[in-house]
Amino acid sequence: MSERDGMGGAHTVARRLRDAQREAGISAELLSQRVSNPLTIRAAPGWLAPFRPRIDAIPYRLHRKEAGEHFSVNWLPGTLNRIVGDYRPDVLHLHWINGGFVRLEQLPRLDVPVVWTLHDCWPFTGGCHIPYDCVGYEQQCGHCPKLAADRERDLSRSVWQRKASSWRGWHPTIVAPSAWMAEKARSSRLFRDLAIHVVANGADGATFKPDVSRQVNDTKRILLGSADLSDRNKGMDQLAAVLTGLSARFTGDLEVVATGTNPVMPTGRWRNVNLGFVEDESELAAVYGESDVFLSLSRSENLPTAIIESLACGTAAVAFDTGGTNEILTHRHDGFLVPSGDLNGVVEGLLWALSTPPPAEVCRRTFESRFLLEDSCTAYLSIYRELIDA
Repeated sequence: MSERDGMGGAHTVARRLRDAQREAGISAELLSQRVSNPLTIRAAPGWLAPFRPRIDAIPYRLHRKEAGEHFSVNWLPGTLNRIVGDYRPDVLHLHWINGGFVRLEQLPRLDVPVVWTLHDCWPFTGGCHIPYDCVGYEQQCGHCPKLAADRERDLSRSVWQRKASSWRGWHPTIVAPSAWMAEKARSSRLFRDLAIHVVANGADGATFKPDVSRQVNDTKRILLGSADLSDRNKGMDQLAAVLTGLSARFTGDLEVVATGTNPVMPTGRWRNVNLGFVEDESELAAVYGESDVFLSLSRSENLPTAIIESLACGTAAVAFDTGGTNEILTHRHDGFLVPSGDLNGVVEGLLWALSTPPPAEVCRRTFESRFLLEDSCTAYLSIYRELIDA
């Protein structure tokens, strides 16, 4: 289950796992609210699906401090229990279930073993998806920095208490894509007593691979990618300072390429190219392969799929050393890790990647050692079998 069947890291992971499990001979279905693929089971009437995220967000909009933050209340009733009852799966695998997809009180009523992959922190917080430095989830949330109310008993406390009350006695099996996320979950009051596994996200190595036919080009290409580049967490507001600093020190021609929706591209001594959201994975792999470096300015990350895809295509990455990013990249080996917020460090990383990049085979070796989709699929199937046999 994932709220969408494409566009976004969590939804992409869910769809890829469905496809890989089918190839492995497993009867796997994907249940989504907003559907673009005919193979996906639709959880809500097509005309209603676009409105459910907006309706579910109403309580937060009434309480938020400022726009641009991710916070989910999951209060909107749905048809999950009926649909699951009709299909009677052996295991139900949850991914990103917000946006009005599932009312949180429905989950413990499911008469089926549940695996839940943590694509962000929402499952164990009082509503926020990215808590940054806040550790309120370690107790019971309240006095949330993302809300306008300056009090303990705010919307975050209410959502947290709904979870604590309705999930009491419910024991889903938790999977974190990164060891960093696993530690976050273990430190939370809601999940500290649950079984928590670590299974890295994977990509298809036959699709995402180095471009052996690539020609040497005097223009250096920097690639940015995200489903929604206007998301504050993706750090696009820092891009102008980075590119200005880089162009003052790098004398060659630069091209900045963006994949994703809503890019705000600064202008300067470089050429901007906006490709929009690239849905076809073969086309996306070609974009990675034609780039000299992938740049991530995210303020917080779990185990970023885009960096994994970039390495699979032989392209090094520059990123802030946040979350599980350092579980993918090794500094000055297949990428460049920068302390969070250090924009001068990002410039240094780009200079390194553009001037003395690691060989494509080095990046590819990192990918093949830990991030193959078939390895991720095998790990999940082992967890499923353990639950079924219990």
